[in-house]
Amino acid sequence: MSTESPAAKEGQVTLESVAFDWWRELEHRRGDRAVMRRCGTVAEVAFAAPYHRILGRLRDAGIRTSRPDWLAAT
Repeated sequence: MSTESPAAKEGQVTLESVAFDWWRELEHRRGDRAVMRRCGTVAEVAFAAPYHRILGRLRDAGIRTSRPDWLAAT
């Protein structure tokens, strides 16, 4: 089984590929997983460091999300 997102295999950087890579890395970041698991509201997610890490990765990839609250809800 491949651990690389489908878009990354094709050399594309998309919101989906960045999110998949971030989610896959959570497997090795137990503290981040615990932080996200304990979030009970979208507002709590919005203040969590792992959430800001994915926003930073999206920004670095040149991907702008018009609704970051939707990403937090996801």
